[in-house]
Amino acid sequence: MTDADAEYAKKEIQELVERFTSNQPEFESNGYLESQLRTDFIDELFKALGWDIVNNGQNCFPFSRCKLFYFLRQN
Repeated sequence: MTDADAEYAKKEIQELVERFTSNQPEFESNGYLESQLRTDFIDELFKALGWDIVNNGQNCFPFSRCKLFYFLRQN
């Protein structure tokens, strides 16, 4: 992950945190589904980290997990 990628990831993650915080009661309500949580936040988190979450690149999953651990160790 380049410095530019890391900065992009930090910016995107901060936006996700702000969006969650500003609407937290809605997201914690019984009407907010787990599947919607994944679409709204989890998938977006992994996209920000550079993951190919729909596997367009035909990457194997262990590679993707290693990439996450590397990113988290660096920051």
